[in-house]
Amino acid sequence: MGCLVCVGYPEISSPNPPSPGTLRPTMIDLGPGSAEKHYPVTAYNSVVAVNARGEVVAHYRKTNLYYTDETWAQEAPEGFTAHDLAVADGSGSSSVRTTFGICMDLNPHHFLPRTATRRSLTDHVLATDSRLLVLSTAWLTHLPS
Repeated sequence: MGCLVCVGYPEISSPNPPSPGTLRPTMIDLGPGSAEKHYPVTAYNSVVAVNARGEVVAHYRKTNLYYTDETWAQEAPEGFTAHDLAVADGSGSSSVRTTFGICMDLNPHHFLPRTATRRSLTDHVLATDSRLLVLSTAWLTHLPS
């Protein structure tokens, strides 16, 4: 089919020690009988893009956390990113500049005004000349009882 698949997932990163005061490591229980009960890791709300050959072609970590994310995940230290993704255009192959976002990334960081150092997702899309925005979301809703 020649498609590109994008999927969101809770990323558990390698245990690289964070700089003091920057990232709080998450602790996970390795289970009964484990020599170490807790293993320090850093968790992110992430999305990955995989091409038709099964190769990871892009990876993004959420920049603007929602309050429920803040209980388990860290903000992406790199902020918003853009990727040149190969696409089939009918006459062969070309690439399209793509920005990824996850849900709360649509809103300004902590709902604070934009500054020269704190840009919005749309500022990033415009600054990087992205032609495609892939947005992974999980909307919350209240269903009647």
